[in-house]
Amino acid sequence: MKRVLCIPLFAAFCAAALFAADRIYCKWCGSPNFANVRQMTASPCAKSPSGRHELYGGAPRQFYVCIYCGFESASFEQLVTSPCSRSPRRCHDAYEGTVKASYACKNCGFESRSFRQLVLSPCRASPRGCHEVR
Repeated sequence: MKRVLCIPLFAAFCAAALFAADRIYCKWCGSPNFANVRQMTASPCAKSPSGRHELYGGAPRQFYVCIYCGFESASFEQLVTSPCSRSPRRCHDAYEGTVKASYACKNCGFESRSFRQLVLSPCRASPRGCHEVR
């Protein structure tokens, strides 16, 4: 009985330790300089539409990807501060979803194994004219 209880507790401890080691990023300016989410959301952000920092909701990953053009960067801060000609705000916006075997357009259902190929392909059902990832 003790072994059964130890495994879930150990897994929970490991998950908490990994989460604590992750940095907290603002999804608009990429700033990682916050001790916690409360401190971040209480601070002003010049790049945010709301005027406040907002939490990036995606998981930490090896490469961060722009939802508009598929550009990849190993640095979250570099991604969201670099210019993007396809973004309405003129800077890359990070994809917050998980890495998948294939991606689907939320407007027409078209699927592609390549994130970049999907978002760069034209879509007649999209108001933007390009496929958008679900």
